[in-house]
Amino acid sequence: MDREAGKDKPRISYGRESRKVTDKDLRRVNLGKTFWMTMASQIQDKNVRDVVIRYQGRIDEMIRTGSGVLFTGGAGVGKTSAAACLMKAAIARGYTAYFVTHDELRELRFDKSNRLFGDGTDGITIKQKIERAQLLVLDGFNSTFLTDKSFGTIELESLINKRNSMMLTTVMTTRAAAFLKKDEHEDLFEVVRTSMVPMEIKGRNLRDDARLELRQRVHGGNDE
Repeated sequence: MDREAGKDKPRISYGRESRKVTDKDLRRVNLGKTFWMTMASQIQDKNVRDVVIRYQGRIDEMIRTGSGVLFTGGAGVGKTSAAACLMKAAIARGYTAYFVTHDELRELRFDKSNRLFGDGTDGITIKQKIERAQLLVLDGFNSTFLTDKSFGTIELESLINKRNSMMLTTVMTTRAAAFLKKDEHEDLFEVVRTSMVPMEIKGRNLRDDARLELRQRVHGGNDE
């Protein structure tokens, strides 16, 4: 067990054994360290914060029914943090999970010959984790993915369809919410609509706030 795990991290259950989620657990699911200590109480949009907390309390039902969430909103409002909260709740209950960004999926370039790719850690390839994890977080699907030739709308639709057929839960974050209204993406819209509840997060860009706060501390309020 990783003795450096934070005290407020959730507990994970394997059968009758229950223990805290460790840093090793979070690395295994590919969740960036920035979000290891993220808590739902930190989400600035109160309406979304309350819903995320309720989802955390009903994570068993969410996984059992294959119900997902589509987090939308501007840059830096906390979409990934909200998704990470649901992911950690799932891990705490012993469910398999995986976190992957659009950029990572582009690099993986799904093998057309259906050969498995990845490093095979723990005997499971990255592709298997993406397709079979009981909860998958798809992060950072911004406007560029709409015309991406490596992993675009067709590949996304195929992946979500495959997971839906197995009643697996998918959580997605995107700034490209407008694609849900475009006729040319009607098939993808239908797949997302039937498997994910849309939830817009409103608020300021928290990353900009953090940079401004640092600048003010360093320069003493003097921007020059």
